[in-house]
Amino acid sequence: MHERASGCGEEHKGDLVEPTSDDIAALTVQVWDAVIGLPVATGGKRPADSALNVLGMVDITGGWEGSVLVRCTRPLARSITEAMLGLDDGVATSDDIADAFGEVANLIGGSIKCVMPGPSQLSLPTVIDYEHLRFPQSEERAYAAFATNDEHLIVSVLRRADSPTEAPS
Repeated sequence: MHERASGCGEEHKGDLVEPTSDDIAALTVQVWDAVIGLPVATGGKRPADSALNVLGMVDITGGWEGSVLVRCTRPLARSITEAMLGLDDGVATSDDIADAFGEVANLIGGSIKCVMPGPSQLSLPTVIDYEHLRFPQSEERAYAAFATNDEHLIVSVLRRADSPTEAPS
């Protein structure tokens, strides 16, 4: 399930120039409820970036240029994977986590792409387990914070420095 699975209906394309935190939260909760099914609460305090060391990322190119980042703690990435794949606690492998978390980034990124100026394309997802990560050519424009089972998840939208700032006419 990659670009073709994002399910954008033409009636939803291009409604926003950039999503707000509320938009990101609503779209993420839709995906979360449909695919993951763990309890999740929006809002709350944003954890330190150093605590969020699993990253799933997709790029949006075309009418708007940027990235959607889905970051969380390692324990939450494992819980997400086990919930998605129906695995017992503690049995998800690193490959399972990379596949499942990539799919989460793809689904959330596809939902966000649907409301951005088009036409646009969604890249294949990238998943990274890291300690410190920087995106020097991009600026975080909005994010939404989530908590589940005392673990944290952040969904951010970054705009590339050279991205058009208005929807093409």
